Amino acid sequence: MKKNKLLEKTSKACLKNAKQYFKDAEILCSFRSYGHALGFTILGDVEMGKSAIYNLYSKNLIPVSNLPEPYSTYCRENEIEKFAAESWWIGFVLASNIEEIIQNLIEVTQEVKIDSSKEFGLRLTKKGTQIQKKLIQKLLLENEKIRELEEYKTKAFLVKPNFWTITVDSPNLVKKSVVKQRLKIAKKRIKTAEPFLNFPINSVQQSLTKMLLTIAFHSILPIKKEITHFIIPSTINYVYEK
Repeated sequence: MKKNKLLEKTSKACLKNAKQYFKDAEILCSFRSYGHALGFTILGDVEMGKSAIYNLYSKNLIPVSNLPEPYSTYCRENEIEKFAAESWWIGFVLASNIEEIIQNLIEVTQEVKIDSSKEFGLRLTKKGTQIQKKLIQKLLLENEKIRELEEYKTKAFLVKPNFWTITVDSPNLVKKSVVKQRLKIAKKRIKTAEPFLNFPINSVQQSLTKMLLTIAFHSILPIKKEITHFIIPSTINYVYEK
């Protein structure tokens, strides 16, 4: 099986897994296990983000030569699974805003001049630049939500003493309304993400997508630690005195 075909298959498997997490979350919710249901919605978000990353990579839309470290190293050394796991947030943000992104790609396409001297072979008109900046700003603002997701993760899976409020945080304290709202949003994202995996784009839109993704990957560097910690929880090393 060729590499790109394998990545496409992986992308579809991730999306299928995301759907199953959301279904499982609904079942847990029906049994009033709201905390763990919330946790499954988060795992579903991660898998959906990975699905988008694998899909973009399989279509050569991620600009490997312009990726910041450590992502460029992952790609050079063919550690694509680690690359997808640590950059899933980019895919998730794209999947969450896909309707607006596609509309912007279509609009900006009309505001582009071919210019081989430019980095991506394109030169945006003034209007095209304004559209692009507006979209980039929206994507940057989405980055703040990773911290909310980190908070949800703690509440969903772990019992933890809160020394600020002198209380104990527990999955048992998660409210049904929080889970229901996240499931509602998840269903909408799944509905719009599936067509995204098969959305045809022309050569100009491909260059625009690469340009946008270059900025997006640089934008997540400040929150990379949160993303990595989210996927790969740090282990606690206990030192025993002899």
